Formats: sequence, C-alpha cells, structure tokens
Amino acid sequence: MQAGVCKYHRSEQVCYLYSFELLQGYRCVHSFDRQRRLELFRNEQYRQVMAYEQSVTKVFWTIEEQTRSDTTKVLMNHNISTYRDCIKHLSRLKADRIALAYVNGSYKSMREKLLGNGTMTPLEYNCQDKLHADAVNKACCHLRFKFSIAYWRTCSFVLGAILEEAFATDVQLIGPSKGDLFALTEKAVGEFIRKPLTIEPLFVSLEFALDVFASNVCKQEMVHEMKHQNENGQLGVVIYQMSDFVDITYGPLIPCTAHIGKFAITKVENEKSDYRFIGVSIPRELRCSSYSWDIICNASTVTHGGEERLLHAST
Repeated sequence: MQAGVCKYHRSEQVCYLYSFELLQGYRCVHSFDRQRRLELFRNEQYRQVMAYEQSVTKVFWTIEEQTRSDTTKVLMNHNISTYRDCIKHLSRLKADRIALAYVNGSYKSMREKLLGNGTMTPLEYNCQDKLHADAVNKACCHLRFKFSIAYWRTCSFVLGAILEEAFATDVQLIGPSKGDLFALTEKAVGEFIRKPLTIEPLFVSLEFALDVFASNVCKQEMVHEMKHQNENGQLGVVIYQMSDFVDITYGPLIPCTAHIGKFAITKVENEKSDYRFIGVSIPRELRCSSYSWDIICNASTVTHGGEERLLHAST
C-alpha cells in the first residue's frame, strides 16, 4: 500500500513537535503568513470569476462513461464551469464519488475550470480500466515518490497542512514517539478528513504565485519548476486551497477530503537536509479490514525491502 510523503528542507527551520514557549512567537508569524496566502488566493479567485462572468462563453462537453456505450453532451460555461459541474448534469451523487477526469489524453482535477470544447471520462476509485486505474489508485507496499498519483498527492497535501501547524522553529528535530505520530494522525483525521473539505485548484501567473509564497524560498523554487502553459497559452502554475491552507504541488488532486478513508502517519526519516514524513492511506471507496490495515501500517515502518516480505508473508 502506498504511503504519502511530505518533505521539509532544513533551510525552512523545521523543528520538533510541540516545542514549549518557542511556539508562541512562531505561530503568530506563521498564522499571519497562512492567512495572507489564503486572502491572496480568495481575492484572485474572485477576480477571475468576475472577469469571466462579464462575458460568458458557452462550450460543449461530451461525457463518455465507462459503464455505458452512449455519450452525453452538456452545455457549459467557459472558464467558469468545472468538470464536476459536467457530472452534476448526470447525478450529484455520482459527481461526489468521481476522483479524476480524463480529458484529451491527460488527467484533470474535478474542480478545474473548463477551457473550450472537449470530451471527458469520469474516473472512480473502482475503475476497471487498468491504464486509468493506475492514475487514480496504484497499489504498492511503500512509497518514496517524486511524481505520484492524485490520491497520494492529496494525502501528502493534507500532511503538509498538518505539519505546517504542528512544528515550531529554531529547535533541533528529534525522533517523534509513537504518541506524537498518533497525535498528528488524529489531527489530520479530525480537522481535515472527517470534514468534507473541498480542494480548490486555481491557475495563476508566475508573478502572483511568487508573491503568495514570498516567505518560502523552497516554494518559490517549485513555482519555477512547475510553470507551464495552459490550454489558453497562458504561462503560470496551479495552486491549491483546502480550508485555510494554500500550497503548490504537482497535480491533479482529488476534489474532496471526504474521499480519504483510513489514514495514518507512521514514520519520520532524515536524509541530510530533508525530513521525510511517511504515512499510509486507503480511499474510502476501497474496503480494508483492521487486520490488513495493521499489516499495512507495520510495513510502512520497516526498512526498504523488508515491507515487501512482510506483505508477502501475510497473504
């Protein structure tokens, strides 16, 4: 089973969990920066909506469902409607279950805006097509990834939101106990996963993205690494918002944290200047017994190579 991984560089002065009085001053600065990113995101999102609503352009989208031979054509609004809005024409319940959209040879977040006319295939977690299933949900025993798939990227996104609040600065990082990892897991589940929080993507210019992450050199480097042209030929990056957390990450991401089922942070590794937080998760749509879940969690804590033997022994 895959594990979400979130890296933090030492230059960001990551420190140990729950670090006494040093937390107070840091959290004031941190809260201001987090609130600033959120306000910038919402203002830009509102600006884009107002700009495109002044002159609405209609576009046609064709929905090809894997379980049906026929297609459905819907009339949508250019740069206003989303892929999820297309599926809502079929069923709101179905729209809530879809993980990704397959559009013209690439995968899109369900809440991304529609650009021009096109054809989409909605993808669920129990997708039977192997090519698409690998993009939505890929099974392996342990994950140390650079470019991963939508569900696991989203779990790392949630993990980043938790760690940003849980750590102070200027304190030497020491190995967290099982109790600390359990506390982080409970925070993730209680504040993000049990609440059906939407994950909103927003395509922005490079200048805007650099301003959003002005206090984080590592994030600014990511902005330059991830810049690309969208279907309209505009150069920029996609940033994501979940509750009060705004970050940049390789997409696409799933549309809602309600899709996340079992979730646990199990291990922290240190390699030179990087701290790697390792966890495991299973989508809500997929069933897993408590016995199997314990095996998965244990496998994620052993050294590389040992987890495969552990999982093999349990079958």
